[in-house]
Amino acid sequence: VELRADLIDTHVSICSPEVLSQLTENFDYQVMRRDFVHRTLVSDLLSSTIYAHILTGSSSALSEAASAATTAAIGGDALVPALGALDLAAGGGITYASHSGYAAGVADTAAYDAISRDLIGRWAYPLCPDSNPTDGPPYSYHRGAVYKTPSVFLGRESRVDHHVILGPNSHVADHARVFDSVLGSGCRVSGHSVVSGSYLFDGVSIGRGSVVEKSILGERVAVLENVVIERGCLIGDDVILGPNVRIAAFSRISRRTPQSLQALESNDFGSYSEGSDSDDESDEFVDADIAMDKDQSRASHASMSSPAGLPSSAGTEVFDTQTLGALGVGYVWTDEAGDDSDLEDD
Repeated sequence: VELRADLIDTHVSICSPEVLSQLTENFDYQVMRRDFVHRTLVSDLLSSTIYAHILTGSSSALSEAASAATTAAIGGDALVPALGALDLAAGGGITYASHSGYAAGVADTAAYDAISRDLIGRWAYPLCPDSNPTDGPPYSYHRGAVYKTPSVFLGRESRVDHHVILGPNSHVADHARVFDSVLGSGCRVSGHSVVSGSYLFDGVSIGRGSVVEKSILGERVAVLENVVIERGCLIGDDVILGPNVRIAAFSRISRRTPQSLQALESNDFGSYSEGSDSDDESDEFVDADIAMDKDQSRASHASMSSPAGLPSSAGTEVFDTQTLGALGVGYVWTDEAGDDSDLEDD
């Protein structure tokens, strides 16, 4: 028996056809490792075998793992040596690589950040941004691991350095600084702003004098002037922040209200009462759909009410302007709201 403490699960599973029948019979399986593998190993009725293949020393390590796992009665798992670790804002994550191959699983924002940094730092070469593995505008490599497309505009006095990806039509104004970050298509960073260690999805705008630190901003987020977003924040699509406000670390802000999402989930997954009939149940679903349509309509109206995406003064929604700023649009999700709305993994 050999015991090793330097192996990490890559979350790559190659299964035989028998697995499909077992998953059909045991429909309550949710997670491959925790449910399927665990119950297979502890079962006295199943005479199944699980193999693990270690990725090391070969340029075709994944191919070898696949061929080795085809002989397994149940499937095969690929493991790679752990070569490094990152202490990240979202609670910590580990990135894994081998000398000739790369394999890792994205389970949370920390792993997403770690793997993204590996791709930008060329640890997964030849899988890197300038190899253009997907359709779209070509990226070119520049000094300091900076990748950008031909349509990117950089101000003469701007500073972009150290592991940065600039998407098509991105705009970085004079006296702005971007480092250790990824900017999607059409992002704009105004002068005297700083974006560090963050991920900006398509259409994000950063106002003058604002700071974004180690956070993830969804599509079409508008950060107005003099806004500070501290580390570990998750900002949903179409949210507006500012001006002159500081967002506390590890805040979660969404355009959708926590109450509306809870009502939708309670209608979808709530228990059926014995005294209710089919007509009442259908009416509840119709009401939930109407409420959701109204919420989406108000969101669209607020985002299009002005060129800067500012909310309409005639809107019926009330936002937390003390937290999000005088022109802020969105809702802060507290721990209680997240616990109530998320499905528990029991």
